[in-house]
Amino acid sequence: MDLGIKGRVAMVAAASKGLGKACAMALAREGCRISICSRNSGILEKTRSEIDMIGETLAVVADVSSTSDIEDWHRQTLDRFGSVEILVTNTGGPPVKRFMELSDEEWLAGVESTLMNVVRLSRLVIPGMRERRWGRIIHLTSLVAKQPVDELTISSTARRVVGIDKDDVQSTRFE
Repeated sequence: MDLGIKGRVAMVAAASKGLGKACAMALAREGCRISICSRNSGILEKTRSEIDMIGETLAVVADVSSTSDIEDWHRQTLDRFGSVEILVTNTGGPPVKRFMELSDEEWLAGVESTLMNVVRLSRLVIPGMRERRWGRIIHLTSLVAKQPVDELTISSTARRVVGIDKDDVQSTRFE
């Protein structure tokens, strides 16, 4: 399939395995230059070498719940490729616990890892996308965004509040 994105630069978060890796591989097959991140350097390096067999890849050790890691990953991507035209947000889930079992620290960590990374990554890439009048942000989330699950309290809460209304879509349309 030709999606018309050959030569575009794609950042894919948490891409050393699972859905993130599958997205990075698919984008590489479409001809994108790929920037991936993960907390695990060993698995990240293995994934980078697999994607390198398809196309050009940058791999950066980064925790998407860390503002400085996200900023560093974005900066390295710009240094290597010059732009970011596609962003795929992705992350693991917060603790599996019911509401009354969760501490404030677990709530804060869950919001950082499932919501704030999306906000921060989007803020970093949108100015360049607007400048080039082209960009795509794909947010991978969870089924709990539509159907909350009692044991996935933080995920059910944080992922439901991520939404774009009509005015947001119009203000971030790049074509």
